[in-house]
Amino acid sequence: MTDTLEVDNTRYTFRFTDSNQCICLNKQQLDCIPYLSVLVSHKDDFLSNQNETDEYLLHPPIHYTWFIAVQHSISSEQPYTLFTELPEHENILGAIQLIDYLGCTSFPLPLLKETDLIFSNSATDEKLVTYHRANLVETRNTTAEFVIALSKNAYNLHDYKTVNEIISLIKIILTNPTVYSSRFRHHTLTVAKECCWMYFSKVQQLQLYTTHQNIQKQRKLNSLMYLYDDNNPLSDDFSNVFVWKGTSIALKVNNIHPVNDVWIMRSTENYTAKQCILRGLLRELSSDRFTTSYRTNDTPTEIKLEKTEKEGFLARSRRFNVIPQRPTYDKFNHRFCSKTKKYR
Repeated sequence: MTDTLEVDNTRYTFRFTDSNQCICLNKQQLDCIPYLSVLVSHKDDFLSNQNETDEYLLHPPIHYTWFIAVQHSISSEQPYTLFTELPEHENILGAIQLIDYLGCTSFPLPLLKETDLIFSNSATDEKLVTYHRANLVETRNTTAEFVIALSKNAYNLHDYKTVNEIISLIKIILTNPTVYSSRFRHHTLTVAKECCWMYFSKVQQLQLYTTHQNIQKQRKLNSLMYLYDDNNPLSDDFSNVFVWKGTSIALKVNNIHPVNDVWIMRSTENYTAKQCILRGLLRELSSDRFTTSYRTNDTPTEIKLEKTEKEGFLARSRRFNVIPQRPTYDKFNHRFCSKTKKYR
């Protein structure tokens, strides 16, 4: 007797109300989009979810063109697909926001090597990152992650070095038609204009505008230069931060030190955990003679606890924190010798 694996071949049809177009998804594709999964599971709770032919209705801001590009990008786990499948006349910012609207897992922040980029959210977890030489697909996806992060204001645009670094990375994208398609470069410039154009100087804006004009003039030539096969290697001339693929590694709690059966975790834990441990340590050592120091990379802190034998003696004799006895002296006595001795 052989075991048979049951496959769910159920198809779900969705119709977009603004364009009257429809799409059919299977169960696996449906599970990748939480918004649609909830819509199907609660079809009996709302009468407006389906039409007369049992098609699920999708209303704006879920547009057909945006949804197709997002769905293909999410299912393939390649953010670069979102930019290449979305036509140039469509709103790339709306498509990126649709990812969050549908409840899909957003693409991570790019792990760029040796850059001056500062994130707008300074409370970032410490992580160990290793890099390897990227292939063509990895390079394009890393670049797409950077553009998506730029659209979400992930970088501190009030920092001068960060803005200059962003300008340099955008120029790399716009001036490499072999690696990046004309559609991707068009959407990149759109994100730059909408999200950080006001932080660029007049000279930088003019440089990007001139580069964009050259792209429009050489569109046919650039399409012939573009590497459509993802298996093609990167050229040696293409040497920048995007050729490195970063991989984060979870930090192990190795840098720990025992103190009277209490473990102090160093920079691998967050600040709240450190404070909780410190408070517990202070309670343990409140009645003992102990001296220690504690430092972290995030918030330099030094705590020193000292109880000497002299302090213990003063506390037991009830003289601790008591104003010391002042020496008695006669304030009417002369501070110097007698005048006869002084002038003799």
